[in-house]
Amino acid sequence: MPPINYRVSEAAVVTERFRQLLDRAEAEGRLPLVVRATQYMMDELAYAPFQLGESREFRASLQLHVRLAFVPPLQVEFAVHEPCRQVFILRVGLQS
Repeated sequence: MPPINYRVSEAAVVTERFRQLLDRAEAEGRLPLVVRATQYMMDELAYAPFQLGESREFRASLQLHVRLAFVPPLQVEFAVHEPCRQVFILRVGLQS
């Protein structure tokens, strides 16, 4: 496991959406793949979020770099606040 350079957090609504995503993945027989993708994604977000995905926008007033990444079968939108070394997961989805 790489060192932790950033704190990763998400809102309760994102946590609930992720629980629903895991239920769907289990029903579709994709749970092991989703679990591995989630572990990789969380490691990358905590270690080097600017190397994951691509930049979508910079919200200057909040100093947030919004990024979108695909870690098959997951897609995740997240924001990085570099001054605080904080990553906020904004959305997570399951690709078809």
